[in-house]
Amino acid sequence: MAGISQQILPEDVLPLLSRNVFTLGYSSGKPTEFLILLDRYVQQARELVLLAGTDQVIRASNCDDVKPLLQVLGYRARNCGQGKGYLETDNPERAFLTINSGFP
Repeated sequence: MAGISQQILPEDVLPLLSRNVFTLGYSSGKPTEFLILLDRYVQQARELVLLAGTDQVIRASNCDDVKPLLQVLGYRARNCGQGKGYLETDNPERAFLTINSGFP
């Protein structure tokens, strides 16, 4: 998402992120698409952390449980629990972040 390999050492993340924001984050004094998307990814990650709670696990055992997660991801369930359920896009910007970020 931020142009940083997942194979680097944890202590190298912040220096590389700083470099990327410095070199790619602004053009003519305005935020670039890189920085705008990075900010949105961070916001989405914060929302997912809140959903996970203190045990750091997101659980959904029924249709009502999954609604908050789907909302963060930009989707909604239709006919949930009826055997012919499906997902549809509810918020295209959030759904794009979900797909583009590689969220499982």
